[in-house]
Amino acid sequence: MSEKDAATLRRELLGLMRRVVNGPLTLEAGLRATAAVRRAVDELQSELVSTARGEGASWASIGEALGVTTQAAHQRFSSKT
Repeated sequence: MSEKDAATLRRELLGLMRRVVNGPLTLEAGLRATAAVRRAVDELQSELVSTARGEGASWASIGEALGVTTQAAHQRFSSKT
């Protein structure tokens, strides 16, 4: 991901957090929104790993896509697939 892409993603995430928060995006509200976004992303990632495994993807390819070792991917997601 380029720096430009990362900056765009950051702006989009801030916009998402503003929509999640009822009221001003204070530090506390921002942290709560960040936690909610993180949980949603974690759930989506688990679903995608489960789908990939169902389609025959190896733990090595999943680990590579996530930027972690095969073992780390397996340890994190094997009980969820």
